[in-house]
Amino acid sequence: MKTIFAILALAAVVFAGAYLVSDPFRTKVNTLFESATAWTDENIAKDPEGYLRWTLAEFDRMEDELRGRQVNLRTQLNSLERRSEVDARQAPLVAEKLEELKAAYRLADDTGQWPADIGGLRVVEDELRQLILEADERRARYAENARAYEVAISRTRNDLARVDSVLSDLRERRSDVDRQLQQVRLHSTLDGIEGLNDRINALLDTTRAVRSETERTLSLDDLLQADERAAESRRFEDIMRDDS
Repeated sequence: MKTIFAILALAAVVFAGAYLVSDPFRTKVNTLFESATAWTDENIAKDPEGYLRWTLAEFDRMEDELRGRQVNLRTQLNSLERRSEVDARQAPLVAEKLEELKAAYRLADDTGQWPADIGGLRVVEDELRQLILEADERRARYAENARAYEVAISRTRNDLARVDSVLSDLRERRSDVDRQLQQVRLHSTLDGIEGLNDRINALLDTTRAVRSETERTLSLDDLLQADERAAESRRFEDIMRDDS
């Protein structure tokens, strides 16, 4: 008897070692285990209470993950909206300052009176040219950012709406499953088994897909390929001719 126990113990150790170190062996074992424990209609009919308990546990796990994603999306949306509002306030100020700098340059250039006067400050020509280039770059960046924020905010709102919708479906289905579990406990049978597994699996697949598709973290870098030398890529004369 001791010999048998020793052999079984040794086999268990060998099995565990092979499972840990061998990827093909581990994959095969996992596949066999999943096949043996898959919730087919036949297995559900044999253990309806076990299946419904498993379903409720899956629903709870999925709901926790989606609720976390919901919080992240709302935080992300708030951040994007705040940054968009800040840019919207700054953009007209930068555009106004650009026109002021251009006017000062034209006046000094036409009269030959350098350094130019900028609000009481004396600015030489090269420095004023650089200020105009920088202001024009900032103006162009704000305009480009506004388009990127619009896309990012719209996408985040859509993702949030999808998560909210799936969460609602998940909670509604969970209530149905909970009622079925109570029925099974009373009658030891599961009515309406036909198609139940397919419906639950479809909902779980949808939930996993939505969770995965909305896990991306949006930033302007994802949506905006801004050229940091945008102003330098334009000729100074073009900027000066642009009175828009």
